[in-house]
Amino acid sequence: MPELPEVELYRRQFEEMALNQAISSVEAENEGRMIPGGVDNLRQALIGNSLVGTRRIGKYLFIQLSDGNWLMWHFGLTGSFSYYQGEEMRHRFARIFFHFGNGWTLSFNSLRKFSRMEVVENIDAYQKKKKIGPDVGEISPEDFAQALIKKRTMIKPALLEQKKFAGVGNWMADEILFWSRVHPETRCYDVPAATYHQLHQDLQEIIQTTIEFGADYQTFPQKYLVRVRGDEGNCPRCGTELTRLVVGGRGTYICEKCL
Repeated sequence: MPELPEVELYRRQFEEMALNQAISSVEAENEGRMIPGGVDNLRQALIGNSLVGTRRIGKYLFIQLSDGNWLMWHFGLTGSFSYYQGEEMRHRFARIFFHFGNGWTLSFNSLRKFSRMEVVENIDAYQKKKKIGPDVGEISPEDFAQALIKKRTMIKPALLEQKKFAGVGNWMADEILFWSRVHPETRCYDVPAATYHQLHQDLQEIIQTTIEFGADYQTFPQKYLVRVRGDEGNCPRCGTELTRLVVGGRGTYICEKCL
């Protein structure tokens, strides 16, 4: 699933490719439930508008329209977008198409069709309605700690709560805890207060590195767990074979020697 860093990369790519383009037509093909309001309502809201700005909140991308509304994209499990000219360049799993006057097309692609797109009037109201927390790339160390420090739940599931930390995904949670040497099953109230500052610092470094390396995990520095995270992977710190657990229903990798 695209997580915060991937969505930030999409945001930057979108601004380079499709910003300030006026939409001349909108189509959808085999989109399933990707458009909650239906494609006719989407056409009515978008045609004639230009795409003039962007904003990211965790795993959500918001694209500002020239009439003041916003187009919300949630990428789901397999979402992406393409900007192309000519049908031969069309993505295999393109579902929703925005055609521009310059002959180029922006497509929203989704293999499993769990992605979502809709027009919203106010981002803050939408964020509150959907219980989307603050973007973790912008959360302060104090707010980060306050959201966790008294919770009785295990630390890894707590980090994955999008209503508290918008944008943290499964591999990122494993990476943060690995760096800070915190077992994912540790109860939040048992984590030392000083460790929360380290967790926040590690989180910000992980986000920046992911963006810097274009979310190509195999090119990350050697210290990153995600490079070897999986069956038969070895700890990048000590070389011990990683252990797989299921924590909060999610596959989790740890180095038992390093904890």
